[in-house]
Amino acid sequence: MHRTSYASCSHLTRCSARSTPDQPPGFASGFPILPGAKFEPQRAYTIVEAAPATGEFAIDFVLHEPAGPASHWASNAHIGDSIALTSLGSTTFELPEALPAGYLLAGDAASIPALAAIVTTIPAPIPIELYLEEHDALDGQIPFPKHPNMNVHWVTRTSASALAEAIETRNWDGWRAWACLEMATLRALRPRLKNDFGFAKADRFVHAYWRLTRAMGKERSSANED
Repeated sequence: MHRTSYASCSHLTRCSARSTPDQPPGFASGFPILPGAKFEPQRAYTIVEAAPATGEFAIDFVLHEPAGPASHWASNAHIGDSIALTSLGSTTFELPEALPAGYLLAGDAASIPALAAIVTTIPAPIPIELYLEEHDALDGQIPFPKHPNMNVHWVTRTSASALAEAIETRNWDGWRAWACLEMATLRALRPRLKNDFGFAKADRFVHAYWRLTRAMGKERSSANED
């Protein structure tokens, strides 16, 4: 395990690692049991770099306070550290055969790795409207890929509905929507996508990545370990 800090973004760190042959890179989770704890915290992350031939991959972690198990582990990781990985079933972003008129994307610092992968997949002629919820003044410094036809809108979280209210009311016919946000923010956005903007169920993907003031993720009993 090797940790890299971004000079331009002090609250983001990238951990690079190599998987064992029986644990190929993919969507992965799993963090060590802390001393005295009875459960192993498990969290899901998007792989931002992967080399299947060598088993090498990298994960970006947002560092925050109070720190959760993943943020705490990442901020203290050293070369040679190891964690257990589990491949998780997930829906891969794929372009449809009939390309949409555009993409409405919404997320925050936690979903930026997934959003970055999506943006690099979308062809240059397809317009993108990207709305990002700002929880920290440093969020805007997180590295993000360019797209020649993308407009980026940063929305400061003044309330759970701030991002949903900030999205332009316009004709979204033929567009697709993808949103991964904090749970309360997503709850406010859902009716906007469905009722106000008219996105059909097949044309929108929404998922809560985290929950303010409460942990999201799974735990595995240490009794299950050999």
